[in-house]
Amino acid sequence: MIIAIAQRQSSFDTLLALLNGGSIKFYSGSRPAAFALSGNTLLSTCPLSATAFGATNSSGQATANAITTDAAPAASGTATFAFACKSDGTPILNLTVGTSGTDVILNSTAITTGGSVAISSCVLTDPAGS
Repeated sequence: MIIAIAQRQSSFDTLLALLNGGSIKFYSGSRPAAFALSGNTLLSTCPLSATAFGATNSSGQATANAITTDAAPAASGTATFAFACKSDGTPILNLTVGTSGTDVILNSTAITTGGSVAISSCVLTDPAGS
């Protein structure tokens, strides 16, 4: 089966629109296969803008618009993964986190209370391909 690029872009944009006004939540511990947390600690929550992502490009990538810095992380630890959540807190994407080569790029994955968490970039790629 082959899907037209424009249709794939539209479908991914529809999915990402669910994140409008939502957040990216950073956790420590082993990344779950889906969304079932098991002993993971919520470290930080960074709010997404009312229009969370720009339009998906022809390569199947969408870049996050401005993401608010978390000036008061909930806990200290090493961020190992993140959930992108709808405005009601429901997670819809399980994301990789790191300082390069991941879905969400941080200056440092070491999060401390009393510090702040700023996302350097967040570029998501449609798993359906380009």
